[in-house]
Amino acid sequence: MVMEQFRFLKKQGRTVVIVTHEPKAAEQCGRVMEISDGKTVTK
Repeated sequence: MVMEQFRFLKKQGRTVVIVTHEPKAAEQCGRVMEISDGKTVTK
């Protein structure tokens, strides 16, 4: 239900930032960035 709300906001042109440790949640995002050893890595 929460992810549906995020998708609704995205359709309205809004930016949504999600911080998660759940790979399934990250798979639903358009852009994923990972932090490794204090540095960001775009996937």
